[in-house]
Amino acid sequence: MSIIVVGIKDEGVHEFDDAEAMKAAAASHGWTYTKDEDAGHLVPYLLGYPKFEELCGPMGGDPGKIRYETWAAYDLYSR
Repeated sequence: MSIIVVGIKDEGVHEFDDAEAMKAAAASHGWTYTKDEDAGHLVPYLLGYPKFEELCGPMGGDPGKIRYETWAAYDLYSR
C-alpha cells in the first residue's frame, strides 16, 4: 500500500510507494524510526508498518493508502 504523510503549512505532504521507501527517506525528513507497528488493537493491515517519533501513525486513510500525520497536524485535525 502507498503511504501519505500529512503535515501543516511548511511541513507539506509526502508520499511513498511503500514502507521501505519511507524508511529510506526518513532521515532526510528528520524522522526517527522507532519500530514496526505491533499494537494488537489496530486493524491487521496496519501491523508491520514503521513508527517514527515525529509522526502519528500508521492509521487508515483513503482506500489503498496508509496515513501518517505530523504531531502538529494530528493536534490540529483532532480538535
